Amino acid sequence: MNGGVEILLARMKTHPEEFFNHGSRWVNLIMDFEGSLDKADYEKLTDGIARCRQEEFTQKVMNKLIGEEQEDRELMEKFR
Repeated sequence: MNGGVEILLARMKTHPEEFFNHGSRWVNLIMDFEGSLDKADYEKLTDGIARCRQEEFTQKVMNKLIGEEQEDRELMEKFR
């Protein structure tokens, strides 16, 4: 496995937020080298990005729910 691939896979475990956005520096770098990396290495990276994005999705769902609950509480307080 390519050394850079190993580094980024480890980084995904410790700093997944760095891979959340499609425009992040790591995602752009990985996409830039798509044709130069071994297919297996590239697939490991894209699988890792998918796991990071899934974590991001869960966080966004939770934040949305928390925000809605806060809004509901504020509305209830207004009408008391």
